[in-house]
Amino acid sequence: MCGIAGIIGQQPLAPATLEAMLAALRRRGPDAKHVIGWDTQGQRVEAQPNVALIHTRLAIMDPRPEADQPFSNDDGSIWLCYNGEVYGWQQHADELRRQGVQFKTHADTEFILSGYEAWGLEGLLPKLRGMFAFAILDWNKREVFLVRDRMGLKPLIYTTANGGLAFGSLVRSVLPAL
Repeated sequence: MCGIAGIIGQQPLAPATLEAMLAALRRRGPDAKHVIGWDTQGQRVEAQPNVALIHTRLAIMDPRPEADQPFSNDDGSIWLCYNGEVYGWQQHADELRRQGVQFKTHADTEFILSGYEAWGLEGLLPKLRGMFAFAILDWNKREVFLVRDRMGLKPLIYTTANGGLAFGSLVRSVLPAL
């Protein structure tokens, strides 16, 4: 199982907040741990970002570093932070391949991101069967989407406290943002 978290703040985020959110997820994903942050203009920054995505990975489908998350499209304008499993995604990936999409990984993570780019969220959601929770950060639209499976098998906790948005796989991963 993986762990996801993120925060969108009006003020720059303290590195200690991001570290505490990551630390709360460590047991959910021992194989890779990443925090990626951006300023309000969408530029990647290392220290005191306003927006951050956090992921701890349990590498099962494609253990290569190319499949690590947060995962982005080629130009870095759309990012995905994902936990779970989508069943039968390969059949829909074939549809994307026929449209010219070239996959670099063998993971449903890349399928979700590519599907979002090709079909939008409304076109992607009906194709997703499984247990999952994810966040899509779309810098082109300046929107973030939080999605979980229909049965809620993968948790997704969120709050809009302090004028921003914080989310995570665990309550304790969201608490440092309060």
